[in-house]
Amino acid sequence: MVLTVGGLNITLMTGLLVFVSVCGMVASTAFNAMIPQVAGRSKLLQANTYLEGAESIATLIGPAIGGYLLGSVGVSTALFIASGVSIISTICAMNLTFDDHHSHCQATATKKASFWRHSLEGFNYLRKYPQQVINTLIYCVLEFSTVYIEMSLLFYTTVNLNLSENSVGIIFSSAGIGTIVSLLMVNFFKHINWVKALMILLAGATLGTAIMIMSDNHYMIGLGMAIFDGSLAMGYIIQSTIHQGLSPDNILARAGSAYYLIGGLFSMIGTAAAGLLPDLFNGHIALMIGSVVLGIIACAMYLFRDYGQPVDEIDLIVLEEK
Repeated sequence: MVLTVGGLNITLMTGLLVFVSVCGMVASTAFNAMIPQVAGRSKLLQANTYLEGAESIATLIGPAIGGYLLGSVGVSTALFIASGVSIISTICAMNLTFDDHHSHCQATATKKASFWRHSLEGFNYLRKYPQQVINTLIYCVLEFSTVYIEMSLLFYTTVNLNLSENSVGIIFSSAGIGTIVSLLMVNFFKHINWVKALMILLAGATLGTAIMIMSDNHYMIGLGMAIFDGSLAMGYIIQSTIHQGLSPDNILARAGSAYYLIGGLFSMIGTAAAGLLPDLFNGHIALMIGSVVLGIIACAMYLFRDYGQPVDEIDLIVLEEK
């Protein structure tokens, strides 16, 4: 609805997207905290792969449908349909239930405990152990890169290249194809040091971004998008598995809240940067900046390779009691 109001400017759009990011951060914190208890620790990689697969289906068909609706019925009707789908999704999510017996047993203690004390315990746990620090930083990179690169690409394709809605829809649908292909390859990384695996995947995302930068053909840009999003999809699966695998049950909720809060903040920073940099320069330069940053971080990951273990052999890091 906001997008249909006259006088829309980049500042208002940026503020709207930051608000959407806040809502997404809250939902991610609640949803991901319960995955280990629902799926079981022995099936974390499989569970995260299934979840990423479900998201990839939406990524595959969503942009294509969106591009078609924009070109056929206009912005207002397309947004109305999208809003309706979001409302239906929210209603369905409200019917989900989960019995957390561990939480029930500690309900009284939790109510009496200080919110800030629990939050600080989560932050302290994450910063105390190098493996958690590395994985949290990677999560921040993934959150920032996902929104920043994709939004910068949107500016690049619509403003700089002036591509049609259908062409832009095809490009972003390629992300879903890349994710689906990545899901078929995720078992390849199961026995690899997780730090090296994430380094390889960040390098793949850098390659995908470079292909998008060097081409003005929407098919080649789509190829770059598929490589970029497929690499990040596998990155999300592995880092989620590592975070959940490293964190014991008695600290997971607190560590998870801090973890997703930090990542959400970087997602908001990426959203703001993607709204401002293309406006200050252009979408092409914004993509270049993102590619350089990804490449530097991928190379820096090599310095921390000794902290990693094979993805399927993660050991819990138990919080030391004082």
